[in-house]
Amino acid sequence: MVLAMMKKLGKYLASKGSTVISVAAHPGMSNSNLMEGLNNAAVYYASIAFAVLFGQSGEMGSAPLLMAATSPSVVNMDYVGTDFDYSCSLVQFRWPSS
Repeated sequence: MVLAMMKKLGKYLASKGSTVISVAAHPGMSNSNLMEGLNNAAVYYASIAFAVLFGQSGEMGSAPLLMAATSPSVVNMDYVGTDFDYSCSLVQFRWPSS
């Protein structure tokens, strides 16, 4: 849903000749304090355990967001996230032209 909205906004902005771009970013699973607001204790503790076992650091989780906001290589309708081969490298996905 969010990617569809990002793409629709990107197409709209491009059709109007705007220099503003629409970009999506996802931090991946990060071992951070983002789950502290959960009201369900079972879900909270399961999320923490999963993040500790499989998540990356909070710093690495912020990298896709920073790249999406600041990298000159990011263009309209790009998606920036983390590569889940445990290398914690950033990936950019560019939609095919249609």
